[in-house]
Amino acid sequence: GFPLPACDLTVFTCQDELVYAPVVKEFRERTGKNVIVRTGSFSDLEAALAGGSFARDCDLVFGVDAGTLERYRECWEPFSCPDTAFLPEEFYGEDFRWIGFSTLPPVLLYNTKVVTYRELPENWSSLVEPRWAGRIAFVNPEISHPYATALLSAMKSSDQPDIFLARLADNLDGLVFDSPQEVYEAVADGRASIGVALEEDARRLCQQNVDMDYIYPSEGSCLVPDGSALVAGCAHPDAAWEFLEFTISKDTQRILVSHLGRRSARTDIPVPAGLGALGNLPLYILDYGEIPALRDHALELWRAHFPNSEGKRPTTPYTGWIPGADGSGRISGITGLKQPHKT
Repeated sequence: GFPLPACDLTVFTCQDELVYAPVVKEFRERTGKNVIVRTGSFSDLEAALAGGSFARDCDLVFGVDAGTLERYRECWEPFSCPDTAFLPEEFYGEDFRWIGFSTLPPVLLYNTKVVTYRELPENWSSLVEPRWAGRIAFVNPEISHPYATALLSAMKSSDQPDIFLARLADNLDGLVFDSPQEVYEAVADGRASIGVALEEDARRLCQQNVDMDYIYPSEGSCLVPDGSALVAGCAHPDAAWEFLEFTISKDTQRILVSHLGRRSARTDIPVPAGLGALGNLPLYILDYGEIPALRDHALELWRAHFPNSEGKRPTTPYTGWIPGADGSGRISGITGLKQPHKT
């Protein structure tokens, strides 16, 4: 576990420093509290929760995907927050076991110097077209839950997801990276024509690089927000409550938009400049409680095709698919959210 120092609050996050640092800094300055931030991967978090001592080490988890928060919902303390009136139902858990912070839809990032207007990758199905073989970059979904969700979205777009993944494996041809930054660099320098990216990063990259642009896959993507939760039995519950409420306050959500270019979880905060309304995007909702099992099974298929995450094919093709992935999902409170379209 993580040794707990003398402090007012210990926060665990899977987010990059670029995301958590402005929020923590503002909270420290406003409250005077000494906040310790522990960082780690989603695997680190799951291992710590399984170990049973997480409540002794951390008070709150911040910026964790809703699927993981639902999987471990018994580890969180229910709460009531005054600002939930401004949150769609997709942005908080039952009994308020967790509450959303932001959301990052996946997009297809492309290099405009090598991808012409007539061959734009408009769909997830574009990723398995022979013309893109060896020209697609992807983050290893085994080390990134957002990319595991993107993989799930891509596979759900097909009526034959196992065949889809086999073709995707062929097309990736070894361009599987350990970080989003490597994907973005590969697209920028032309080693890859297309890269699967997250909206926040793609928007920032396109503002910095006139030779890059991005598209939301037309078949739709699974919307999974990042959220926060108070650890049941933690050492500093009052400070954790205060921080959790702070993360969804209007001031903090404005920081999210203005400093990070991320979408706010709140309906009363405008989207970042240049982004469309969430309800106008090709997105859909699945039951967050089902996502971990769906994602785990998608990763099982991935490992069959990428046993060493190096693009090597297995000697025996893996068959099968995600049980119960029939496209049915939660009723959405965000106007315009769609169900997945299969091709």
